[in-house]
Amino acid sequence: MEWVRSTARVFVLAAVALAGACVFRAEPAQAVVLERGKQGTPVYLPDRILVKYRQGTTKASQAAALSRASVREVKRLKHLGISVLEVGRSGPGLDRTVEILAGDSSVEWAEKVPLALCQFVPPDPDFPNQWPLNNVGQTGGIADADIDAVEAWDIDDGSSQPVVVAVIDTGIDYTHPDLAGRIWTNPGEDPWSDPLDPSTGNGVDDDGNGLVDDWKGWDFVGANVFLPIPDNDPLDLFGHGTHVAGIVGAASNATGGVGVNFHAKILPIKIGGDSEFLNSLMAIEAIDYLIELKTRPVHGEPGLRVVNASWAMLAPLQAMKTAIEAAGAAGILFVCAAGNGGFDAVGDNIDNPPLLQGSWPAAFDSKTILSVAATDGTDTLASFSNYGRRSVDVGAPGVGYFSTMPTYEVILNTQYGYSLNYDFLSGTSMAAPCAAGAASLVWANHPDLTPCEVKSLLMETVDPLGSLSGKTVTGGRLNLAAALTASPVDTDSDGEPDVCDDDDDNDGCPDGWDPHPLAQSEDGDGDGYGADCDCKDANPAVNPGTAEIPGNGVDDDCNPSTWDVVWGAAAPAEAAPASPAAPGPSVPWNWAGILTLAFGSAAAIRFVRLRARKS
Repeated sequence: MEWVRSTARVFVLAAVALAGACVFRAEPAQAVVLERGKQGTPVYLPDRILVKYRQGTTKASQAAALSRASVREVKRLKHLGISVLEVGRSGPGLDRTVEILAGDSSVEWAEKVPLALCQFVPPDPDFPNQWPLNNVGQTGGIADADIDAVEAWDIDDGSSQPVVVAVIDTGIDYTHPDLAGRIWTNPGEDPWSDPLDPSTGNGVDDDGNGLVDDWKGWDFVGANVFLPIPDNDPLDLFGHGTHVAGIVGAASNATGGVGVNFHAKILPIKIGGDSEFLNSLMAIEAIDYLIELKTRPVHGEPGLRVVNASWAMLAPLQAMKTAIEAAGAAGILFVCAAGNGGFDAVGDNIDNPPLLQGSWPAAFDSKTILSVAATDGTDTLASFSNYGRRSVDVGAPGVGYFSTMPTYEVILNTQYGYSLNYDFLSGTSMAAPCAAGAASLVWANHPDLTPCEVKSLLMETVDPLGSLSGKTVTGGRLNLAAALTASPVDTDSDGEPDVCDDDDDNDGCPDGWDPHPLAQSEDGDGDGYGADCDCKDANPAVNPGTAEIPGNGVDDDCNPSTWDVVWGAAAPAEAAPASPAAPGPSVPWNWAGILTLAFGSAAAIRFVRLRARKS
């Protein structure tokens, strides 16, 4: 029997990036959907702004910009080139402060910080329950509608090259019998004297990174995402992160189930407290922390290869994309959930999302991001899963996924009715760690690959599905065994796999403009653009790289939408087919017009949850 539980939460002038998971409950025999409720307007941190200064600006000009906006710098993220600013109560307000900073000549961009939400829709004895790894129709699904994990383990079980996967989430129950032995430990920190008690550290910042006793990761928020009090205890208070971690790498130890890569090491990063909200500013700081860990010359962690982000933001955040790209440059692949739909709990097309129904970071265009939709046991796109033929890369199982739950009571037990120790959850939050575990196993098998090459293997070896055709970049669901035995495809032999190559046939025509992206077209006028995108291939002054010259009667940039004749008139018949306009900024910045948030002395947000009781 299902009953509706309504809760009202009041946030004082708050704004945080929704990094979340829509909650479902699924029983082994049949998935029962537990809807998290409609997502509303973004909530922002009330007193924080992120800024990136233009290259070449002086410290004096930066200080002057801060003074004019009545803000102060509280932290600079050295690996990202981003400054965290504090907004005082006596200032002109959050929105106006962003406008002042964005208009300053020394500032490249300035932005508010939205919160994020979790994206779950809310010889081991329980392995038969794990249909995503080996589907024999045990849940009423279709045999082999899985990622071929068993076949993959026959090729490589990950034991030869343990790979570290950072789980940025609500924390992890590192005492769980299926996880305790898989938790990463910091090689630069002295161990806690009691491995399960973070208060037994030596109280010294042994590795000099500014975080004391971060032996098993770090808690960036404490119990409250709005009033973060960081500490060295990333213990899960909500339950989401523990379930995600088990999907990635639960041990094969005759207890419970197993993870996709049961030899992976899980690095706990906690950015959520005792609610569905996750602090996206802390996620950005966490990525900076991980880059430091990956690249430091002494006591570094070269095995850190994958970040899992089972959450989504309703608003784009340039600082988040900057952080993800920096992690990619350091050799880290960022695997994220496509998101669980918007106001109606039905999946949305996030290529061109309706107002406030986007899903970031999944919708960012990045060679470093692997965006994952959720499929069910019949190889059908889950009804709640977002999709997008440009934004979402692959599908992976995400319905009724059996995995670890905390061994003590947390919010998912007390407020949602889930079980201790193990339970079934559904959501793109579950699909993402399935792909993250797969990425880590590919890296264990091919340790010399780049993030783009690993992404390429996972995308190029999918099992094609009709339900994903036109809904994802690949139109298919992960096949891990196939990925382990393949090589990245590089059509033009330029050293960059096709998946990450904007011009696969190397004819100067970006794939998005090229009607034949894998067949090189002739460049008749030698201007660097083949005939596939050059509308006047006998005239080197006319091509997609040329700026439109107003009034000369020529379609200089081969884009009829900018043809300089009378407004509204059709381009001459001899013009080439319309090429897409040159891509603009990847992140829209008209926050005031698009993402207006009314601030008062308090802002109330109401969420309606459906809770399933066990009969």
